[in-house]
Amino acid sequence: MTLHKTISRIQSAPARRDSSLVATVALLADLVEKSHSHPIPAASPARREVAELAVAAAVDTETKLRELERRIVALERLAVTDPLTGLLNRRGVRRALQGTLSAARRYGEQGVVISIDLDGFKFVNDTYGHAVGDKVLKQVARILSEGVRETDCVGRVGGDEFVVILTRAPWEDGLRRAGILESQLNSTAVNIDGRTIMVRASCGTQTYGSDDDAPTLLDRADNEMYRRKRTKSGQPDGIPANNN
Repeated sequence: MTLHKTISRIQSAPARRDSSLVATVALLADLVEKSHSHPIPAASPARREVAELAVAAAVDTETKLRELERRIVALERLAVTDPLTGLLNRRGVRRALQGTLSAARRYGEQGVVISIDLDGFKFVNDTYGHAVGDKVLKQVARILSEGVRETDCVGRVGGDEFVVILTRAPWEDGLRRAGILESQLNSTAVNIDGRTIMVRASCGTQTYGSDDDAPTLLDRADNEMYRRKRTKSGQPDGIPANNN
């Protein structure tokens, strides 16, 4: 990268707010301006000193800039990631869904959103502690992640609440896949310290198309999930199958 390009890159980047970078950019700009307005003989030691200083400053500044950009990317990733499961968090899910629906409007795509809530999960936490509950949540996250395509999205949006976005899926196929995921969840047993805890989940599915918006779609999926949960009244959800 030439000196001119380095200066231009630094001056236009968010990292310019760093005081050390500001000082370095000012030095580079001053050196370049002086070299243009006051030419120095090629053999002059002063010219060589200016050139060496400029190159060293440019390299150092570019290194700092790249490191800051890496940190920014890492922070942005953390802002949309659930720390326990590594899935998208609520913000990440909303952002992903908005992008998915934008593509649906642009290309006429279809898909399915699944709202998932674990049944009886409070019983697990209250009986065995949050460490065991966290292991159950991680297992659920693994099942969901392994049960979808790379183009789909999976997120944990609350304590025991998950959302899956099946993108670019014809409705019939998407609903079929949603049913498979629900069956997988409800046939999962998590073995922890000699205990077998059966996972139970209620799922609400909603198809989407080019006319849908993210908040309304998520609300409809949640309402369907809670409707299905209410129909399970009396079912021993979340109760361990074997306490031995």
